[in-house]
Formats: sequence, C-alpha cells, structure tokens
Amino acid sequence: MDGCRVVGVETSLGTFRATKIIDAAGGNHWLAQQLGLEIQYHSPRLIAYYGYVTGECSARDIAPAIVADSCGWTWTAKVRCLQRATPTQLYQWTRLSFGTQKIPKDWLPNEFLGLKIFQRMRASDVSWRIVSQSAGSGYFIVGDAAMILDPTSSHGVLKAIMSGIWVSHSIASEFVGNLTEL
Repeated sequence: MDGCRVVGVETSLGTFRATKIIDAAGGNHWLAQQLGLEIQYHSPRLIAYYGYVTGECSARDIAPAIVADSCGWTWTAKVRCLQRATPTQLYQWTRLSFGTQKIPKDWLPNEFLGLKIFQRMRASDVSWRIVSQSAGSGYFIVGDAAMILDPTSSHGVLKAIMSGIWVSHSIASEFVGNLTEL
C-alpha cells in the first residue's frame, strides 16, 4: 500500500510492484480480506461436498443428472474415460445439503455405490456472497474472489471470464486515456 492505493504484492519470493493488481485468487477473498472490505452474504451458509469415483455407471455415461430432495440436491456426471490397462470411467458428484447438515466422509450417491473412490471427498463454501467494492485505487477483484452466486445456475465460469474481460477492457481504456481511475 502507498497511502490508500494498492501498489503491489508481497510474496515469499519477494515484493512485486504494479500499477494495477488483479485478484483472481478465488472464494477466500484474499485481497478483500487484506483491505478490510465488506463481504455481503446473500444466502445462509452453503457447503458443497464433492468427490470422484471410477468404474461403470451407464446412466451417467448418457447424461449428467441433478436431483433435488427435501434436504438439498445432488449432481452426478461422467467426467472422462481413464485410459488404463482396462479403460474405466471417471465420475464426479456434488452434494449440497441445506442447513448445517454434514455428510459422512465415505458418502456416495446411490448410483455410485459400489464404485471405487478415486479422490477423497472435499468441501467448498458456496454461500452466495459479493465483495462490496470489487474495484478501487490500484486494484480489481474478479471471478470468485469478487462474488459467488448459486452454483446450480452453472454460470460461474462464464461470470468469471466476463469479469476478467471487463477488467482488461477497463485497464486498457484507462491506459489510452478514455477512462480515469476512481
């Protein structure tokens, strides 16, 4: 910081100065935390659990599925075919339960019971939230670092790309004199 302006990043490899800093580091909101920016929540706490299995599930070979129930929803899909001595399919699942309900660490969707766990279950906070000020003196915050919205809308990657395009356009416009910083 130089006064109220972000002027670089300090890392374990040293200090890197720049005229613009773009935080695209994801949902931990690193720069927002460093600057003390407000993060506004627009949903209760939502934790998505996910994992990968291998084997054969012909229903998912045809199409992915998202199934809702009274406690949340489960998404399952074939990700790819693993080329090994015997080709096998790789499937991914995501489970979001409403409320604070945790799922057991060995939980699998019914259609994947009997398949081999490929990667241990992980969890991600997908609570809807937005950083109150995603641009300021010397910085921009983009993608999940700026906002996280409903994961079932399937537009997260598109919104991240669009926010990156918007930032690059804004920086270029400022560089050529068509836009001034805040």
